[in-house]
Amino acid sequence: MKVLYCAEQFRETWTGSDNCVYPVTIKCLDDLYISARKVEKLSGRNNLNFFENVKRDIEKDGLIFPLLTVETTYRVLWDQKRKYKNRIEPLPSLNKFYGGNPHDRKERWQCKIWTVWGGSNRAWVAKELGYTHISCAELPDLATALQRQSDHRSPFQDRYYSKNAKYNESTHVTPESLT
Repeated sequence: MKVLYCAEQFRETWTGSDNCVYPVTIKCLDDLYISARKVEKLSGRNNLNFFENVKRDIEKDGLIFPLLTVETTYRVLWDQKRKYKNRIEPLPSLNKFYGGNPHDRKERWQCKIWTVWGGSNRAWVAKELGYTHISCAELPDLATALQRQSDHRSPFQDRYYSKNAKYNESTHVTPESLT
């Protein structure tokens, strides 16, 4: 078991800008549905190689924030897939997560799946680097996770997300710089 832990200050709980405290647990990457596709470059962002830069930062500093995860039903994911279409990954096979009666459609729709709804690229990096498990904050629903994504992105605005983002030492973010 190879675990990618988040920064020490977030190992047990992570507090969002909404002042809610979310538990942090270690989850197996193979048991997660990583919802967003791997993003090589962010459009309109100085042509930075987003994925490789995130990977370099994780190799250097580890994972700073835990992934944002939600235990949701297959039905909710189905609705999200209809909404976001190709912007999210194909839905996982229900067979991977469902162990009940294969003929009970209603029960199958209620199958629970832990879903990454913030930090998908970090999850893809972890898999590429050979990690099997990763730190995950457990949020109550997808809407909350979507709102909290900005909390994870804000320290990295100048490094990855702003129109004039620059990947250099002056924009380097460390766990210590967040305290």
